[in-house]
Amino acid sequence: MKPLFITVLVVFLTGCGVTTDTSMSIDTDDITYVKDSRTDLCFAFVGARKKIKVNPGSLGMSQVPCSEEVLREIQ
Repeated sequence: MKPLFITVLVVFLTGCGVTTDTSMSIDTDDITYVKDSRTDLCFAFVGARKKIKVNPGSLGMSQVPCSEEVLREIQ
């Protein structure tokens, strides 16, 4: 089971476009929270953009706890 987990982890991580580019900036005010009505799960979205360009450099999504703070941000 452990070799399968490691293999899946390696394949997943090598497919990610992780950047160490220091020209990327993330403003916490740009984080958007949503709640999926079908699953009752909450997610956070953020777009990182290059300082020089207007177009987003990347988009990130993560499942987050549906805490009171998150639910307040959604409404």
